[in-house]
Amino acid sequence: MKYDIIVVGAGTGGALAAKTAAKLGLHVCLLERKPADEVGDKVCGDAVEKRDFDALGIALPKGEELANEIKASNLYSPDQRVCRSLSESGSAGYIVNRIKFGQRLLKEALDTNLEFHDRTMALKPLFEHGAVVGVEAKDMLAGDTKEYRGLVIDASGFHSPLRKVMNSPYIENECDPSDYIICYREILQVGGMDWDPHCIHIFLSQQRAPGGYLWYFPESENKVNLGLGVYADPKYKVKEYYQRECLPMAQEPIEIIHQGGGVVPVRRPLWSLVESGIMFVGDAAFQVNPLHGGGIGASMRAGIYAAETAAAALENSDPSIDGLWSYNKRYAKEQGGDFASLDILRIALQRFTDDQLNFGLHRDLLSNQDIMDIASGRVVSPTILDVIGRAIRGASKPALLLNLLFVNNQINLMKKIYKAYPDRDKFEPWKASVLKIYKRVKRLIY
Repeated sequence: MKYDIIVVGAGTGGALAAKTAAKLGLHVCLLERKPADEVGDKVCGDAVEKRDFDALGIALPKGEELANEIKASNLYSPDQRVCRSLSESGSAGYIVNRIKFGQRLLKEALDTNLEFHDRTMALKPLFEHGAVVGVEAKDMLAGDTKEYRGLVIDASGFHSPLRKVMNSPYIENECDPSDYIICYREILQVGGMDWDPHCIHIFLSQQRAPGGYLWYFPESENKVNLGLGVYADPKYKVKEYYQRECLPMAQEPIEIIHQGGGVVPVRRPLWSLVESGIMFVGDAAFQVNPLHGGGIGASMRAGIYAAETAAAALENSDPSIDGLWSYNKRYAKEQGGDFASLDILRIALQRFTDDQLNFGLHRDLLSNQDIMDIASGRVVSPTILDVIGRAIRGASKPALLLNLLFVNNQINLMKKIYKAYPDRDKFEPWKASVLKIYKRVKRLIY
């Protein structure tokens, strides 16, 4: 069967890619391994910023989709005595009912009259002359396999069977275990809350959540999404950490409404989001905020960008890597650079002890404005007076101060490099400059 576009995965990124492509007049086939009524059922923090909806022209969540309105995102020191805001003053966000929101996006995609096959699992890409020309997929009810031919947008998630078999210098098949975390969360009915019910709360601690973080996301005044992520290492048993470190944060837990675990990439996006005949979106492309693991807004953005790029490439009869390369450049400038910069901060935070983090946050060595600037993708440029003030406050731990100033410098450099994401003929020197930053950070932070 021949189509213009085949979208693999009907989650947020896939549904929006399919809808966007169909509205642009393309013949679209959407494949999803789950039953249609389970689309959207995914374990995550369920938070989305309002600015993502506004920037993309997507209707705000309401009714059953909307679990809670959020006025701020707060980041806490390990001892919980210092709180830093991750959000701008006056900004807002939402905790969504993941399955209701996912069902809305799917319905909007189906309303464009695209072709939809649920309970259909993509098995592998189809290749001709080194380019992807479609996918082979299995009908999970009938048991037979079929070929679906067309330009592929892969939104099949972290364990993408398509990405894993790409033989390309631009596409990483696997994610290094140091660059993803294992998460577990429960949605709990509680008797009350000790934390502001209109803020989301993220807690740093290498003792309580090694390699990751803890989260407390209120869905109402008596319901909370509570969870944590830890290193992907068998010695860190995520459920044991949850029981010991997370569950005591819930006041009078009454009932477990939902529970589950999963894998979350916490790293920069793929080097390239495209190869000839195929594009990657969402978790399949590692498009997740490395600091807090949020990926809903990123996947929505990527799905729309990918579909728009695909439409232009097909209009030009050029679904080659060069015809699709503009998706790389657009995403890198709009969001990829922010995530790569946050990845540097994530690596630094994982290397600091709880005592160092407490000291740095207590002494304002990493200020509220610094955190907001980094989270918002702005260059962090402390003045001479700022540097002198921090030097005085950090005099008893000069190595920590130097490390923080060094990290700040590398974050700004990473942003600059990603803003200049290159044409393909200049890709290798660009990649080398990014790798140089990672090497410096991992070598020099102590």
